Parts: sequence; C-alpha cells; structure tokens
Amino acid sequence: MTIPDPRTSTTSPATRTIERLAMTSTLHGPVDDTAVSNVPAAQTPAPAPNSANPARRPVGTPVVQASGETRKVRKLRGQLAEKHAIGGLQDDQAWVEADTPQVIRERTRAAEAAKLHKLQQNPQRRALTAARWRKSVTVAVGVGLVCALGWSTANVQATVSAGAEAWSAHWLLSYLVEPFISLLLLTMFGFQAYMATNGVLVKDRAIKFAEAVFLGETLTLNIWPHVPFLASHPGLLAAMVSAIGPVSAVLAIQTVPVMWRHINDLDHGVADIDFVESMGTVRHMIAMGTLPETPSRSQIQKAFSSTGAGIDVRVAQRIHRCLTGRVDLL
Repeated sequence: MTIPDPRTSTTSPATRTIERLAMTSTLHGPVDDTAVSNVPAAQTPAPAPNSANPARRPVGTPVVQASGETRKVRKLRGQLAEKHAIGGLQDDQAWVEADTPQVIRERTRAAEAAKLHKLQQNPQRRALTAARWRKSVTVAVGVGLVCALGWSTANVQATVSAGAEAWSAHWLLSYLVEPFISLLLLTMFGFQAYMATNGVLVKDRAIKFAEAVFLGETLTLNIWPHVPFLASHPGLLAAMVSAIGPVSAVLAIQTVPVMWRHINDLDHGVADIDFVESMGTVRHMIAMGTLPETPSRSQIQKAFSSTGAGIDVRVAQRIHRCLTGRVDLL
C-alpha cells in the first residue's frame, strides 16, 4: 500500500490520523480503543448533514422511539385509563342505593313522628295531656270570668250610684259592690275547680245556693235600669242594694266551712290498714249484690252505715277511685 505524502495531501490531519490507524491495524492487528479515544475532539470528523442527531431535529418534531411510544400516545393512553376507571365507578350500585341528605332528613322526621304517635298512646302521657287541658280550661274560664265581672262593675256602679253626686262617698263606694260579689263568685269557682282536679265533683247544696244568689245579684243590678217595671220602683232598688252586703256576708259564712270540710276530706294516697280492710268489705258487698260493680262514694258510705259500721270519707273516696280505675289519683 502506498502511503500518501503528508506534505502534498489535501486531507485534514484528523482524516490522515484515522487512515494511519487503519493501515496500522492492517499491518499489526487490531488497534487499541484508547488510541481512538485520544484523538482530539476538534479532529473528530463532523457528522453528515442528514444524520439523525437530535441536535439537528427541527423544533416540535416528536421523539420517535423504537416502539412508537410518543408523548401524545402516552397522553391518550392515560385519558383512556381514566375513562375506564370512571366507568367502573359509575357501574357501582352505591350511587343509587346511598341516601341523599333529603332522604336522611325525611327518615329522621318519620322516625320522630312514629315515636310521638307511640308516646301518645302511653297512659302516663295521656294523663299528662289531660292534666294540661284541664289546667288550660280552668285558666281560660277564670280569665273570662274576671273580664266579665269587670265589665259588670261599670253597670252595677251606674245602677247603685243613681242620683248620687259625682266623687261623693256614695258614688265612690258604689264601685265596691260588684267587686266583692265577683270575689265571692271567683272563690266558689276556684274551690270547685280545685276539687275537680282531685277527682271530686262538688254538689253541695250550700255551695250551689250561694253561687246562684251571687249570680242573681249581679244579673239584677246590671239589668235594673233597662227594665221598665224595675226602673219604676226606686225604693225596691234601694232595698236590694242595702241587702246585698248582709246577704253576701251570710252566704260567705255558711259556705266557707263547707269548703273547708271538702278540702279536708281529700285523700292524698296514704296507705293504711283501714283502707285495705274496707276494700275487702266493699268487694264482698259487690259479690253479694249489695253494691253495684262501681259504687259511688255516697253508696259506699250508705252501705257501711246500714251495717252499723261507719267509714271515713277519705277511705270511701279512695275505694271509689280504685274500683273505677282512677288509680293515678290515689
């Protein structure tokens, strides 16, 4: 092989070095890799213009790997996996079986309504409701009675003070006529209401008579000026007005002991031997036909009196309540 003269050759020094190494390899065998690596970088032959060097790739051209896994392919593959995952979640029945907040609220309200309905059937709850209604009725009637008697005060004052000079003693004291009658009426009402709350209906003649007299006095004094027959008898009016005070005082004195007796006769549920023995006697009388199945208090007292053995009013009242099922009042 002819070795070209370096002084007359037109090739570059790097090319000549590579050719010399190739010739040496032909003569002496393989060339050590270190020899090639020691070639200066400036002497390394430049790559061809059509090389696939990334530095020469136009901007925006995707990097194509051997498997075709480009960035766009990876993005589409991720979107497809996301769609599959969403589809799997949407097929889950929990979406339609789970309760919404509105359903939870309705279930809570329905459960509460069911509990309240069941509670309303409880005997203790019904007793509480009855006590509340009884109190409401008593208060409403009492307020209405006070208002009615207050309105009546003006009419009675005009009737009683007829002909009296304004602001005189007679004219001023006439305002007290209706209030003291109303106070006595309210006392009767309060007493009967209290006894009724304890399961005792007052039918005493003294109480009923006093109540009727007080109502009659109030009615007469209210309508007196508007009834021609009564208005034409001023002397009768004067006599009635004069009698109102004493009559009311007498009735109050007669009725107060009666009310005290009824209140003292109330039984407050204290267990005693007399009650047990008397209950056994009453049951025996019922079995013999002497008393009805649900005798009243007066019937029980009369039955014991007929046998010569008396019975206390409170014990008779307790027996009556037990036989009528009103054990909550014992």
